[in-house]
This record gives sequence, C-alpha cells and structure tokens, in this order.
Amino acid sequence: MDYVLKTKNYILGDLIGSDIKDEIEIKCYVRKDREHIEPVIIRQMFEEDSWRLKQFKEKFGEMKTIVDIGGHIGMAGLVMKQHWPDATLLAYEPNKVSSELYNKNMLANKISNFKVFNMGVSYDKNLNTVVMSDQESTVSMLVTLDEARKLLNRDVSESEISDKASVLRNCFGNWKDYTIESNNIKTITLEEIINNNDLESIDILKLDCEGAEIDLIVNCDKKSLDKIKCIMCEYHISGGLKKIMEIAKDKFDNFILYDNLGNPSNLNCTQSICEFWAFKKE
Repeated sequence: MDYVLKTKNYILGDLIGSDIKDEIEIKCYVRKDREHIEPVIIRQMFEEDSWRLKQFKEKFGEMKTIVDIGGHIGMAGLVMKQHWPDATLLAYEPNKVSSELYNKNMLANKISNFKVFNMGVSYDKNLNTVVMSDQESTVSMLVTLDEARKLLNRDVSESEISDKASVLRNCFGNWKDYTIESNNIKTITLEEIINNNDLESIDILKLDCEGAEIDLIVNCDKKSLDKIKCIMCEYHISGGLKKIMEIAKDKFDNFILYDNLGNPSNLNCTQSICEFWAFKKE
C-alpha cells in the first residue's frame, strides 16, 4: 500500500481549548489512492472538533485510559492524545491497512503510551470479515463472510443481510462495488479488553464501528460496564438509541445527543445515524 504524508500546523491551544500558544505540526499518512477522501477526517477532528472534546472538556475531566474502537487511521486517537497526552490509549481497528496507518500516524507525531490492535471488537465470532467500498475509505465494516459475499451481489434483498450490513448497503448504495479487505479477522470483547490490559476503568470508550456499537453496549456485562466512565459513540442502526438507553439509563446520568446534521437533539430522536455521549453517575 502506497502512503502520502499530509501535514498542517495548528496552535495547540486552539485544538484543546486552552491558552497555550505553542504551534505544533500534525502529520498524517493516508492511502495514496484515496488521498482526496481521508484528509476530510483530519479536518473534522482537528478543525471542526468532531467529537466535541473542547465543548465537553469540563465533563470529561482528567482521562487516564481511552479505548478507541473503530480507530480508522488514528485521527480521533491523535486529537484525544493532544487533550490528554499522559493517558493510555488502546485502539482497535479490524482493517489491516487502517490499523497500520493508525500506528504510523501515532509514531509520526511522537505519541507515547499507546497500542494499536488489528482486531475487531465483537461478541459474535462469526463476524470475521472486513468489507470496504472501492470509493470510500472512511467506512469499513465487520460482517460474516457470507454477508460479505452477498453484499457483492447488488441484487441481494435487504432481508438476506444483517442490520449492520444493511446499514452499509442503505447509507452508501451509490457505491459501485465493495471489496472484501480481509477475512479471518481476530475479534475481542469489551470484557477481554479490560481483562487483557488490566484496566481498572475506562475513562472514554469511543465507538465508531459502523453498526457494531449497539451490540457492544447491549452485550457488555454489568461488571465491565460499571468500569466505563464515559461513552461517546456514533450509532448507525434505526432504533439504536432506544437499545442503548435500555442499558445506559441505570449507569449514566448525563446524556447528550446530536442528530446527523450536527444539531442538538433529544432522547426521542429516531434517526439511524446520530452522535451520542453518556457520562457516568458519580
């Protein structure tokens, strides 16, 4: 895979919402064949504060452990490490090329105390295949091998593929083709992430995993969920908010929601793609 290096200078205080005037250079390696697409993520993270880290800085407080699920090429992880440079960052990305770029981008920016795992996070071991559009690199999805093959058949009916796979198909139906990036992907559960890394708590659990986020929250056991202080996620399935709230309402007391146009919304939102934050009861 050929890479292209993109660089841009920023004032650190502008990025993290402080008075620091130091100028920093952000370096980002992107796929050469998609360099017109992936820099959009850089702009969203560093210039538009896509995850609203500055906006909710007081709510986040000091962070020691960040788990980034659906890490793509590392832009969310990189901007979080600007806010909390001493935090431990654990990133999980099933797309092999994206995970390599994530690691490369952390090293290029001299980030320390991080690990990138080329793994999916799932409670279904049959979800072992990564599919991706030939035209768009910001979305990879973990599906079964059978679902991946059906996605390549443009005549397949929606009832023949899972909710997660239909999200990919319906939201981006103008794509001409899909590629099976890799199969036999290793997966891990939230409980295994906590146990394998001896985590006492997760201060931020960031979920942007194209439909898998609902299953992760719903299937996480009570003991592990108790260790998560903040969830910030982009969910992609119709009715997803209701499923999240059934679990989260007893564990978190502060919920913030934005619709797919970036407008503040409420817990009655029925859109299939929204951004959601949940902060832990103290």
